[in-house]
Amino acid sequence: MRIQPAIRSFVRRYRLNFDGYLRLVMLIASFCVQFNIGPRSVTVSIAVGAIAISFPLGVFRTWERWQNHKAWVIAREAQLRADVEAWRKPLGDPNCAHSARSPHLRCTVNPAGPCETCSDFKDLEG
Repeated sequence: MRIQPAIRSFVRRYRLNFDGYLRLVMLIASFCVQFNIGPRSVTVSIAVGAIAISFPLGVFRTWERWQNHKAWVIAREAQLRADVEAWRKPLGDPNCAHSARSPHLRCTVNPAGPCETCSDFKDLEG
């Protein structure tokens, strides 16, 4: 069995991306160097080339994951702030004298509401 078709079928079977393919090439090249298979200059240059390509890709992917994590944290903090503000907002009309000014209870006279049609509404200014 030739090595190239074997590598292709391995890559297809396990759905390797470019990183996985480079790791596979480095693994095969290191085995070739370790067990003296093929000319040493060729296998060493293949391994060094694969490392030279995969190291910057790994650094870039780490940076990209960090950026995605930062964006996720910012979005999550904004959502939590919005949830807290919605929780703190009092129910009902805060200008009414009977308003409980609470996020749990709308009014002391008419807790079920609504404030717009309430007959007991008393404006604080008037």
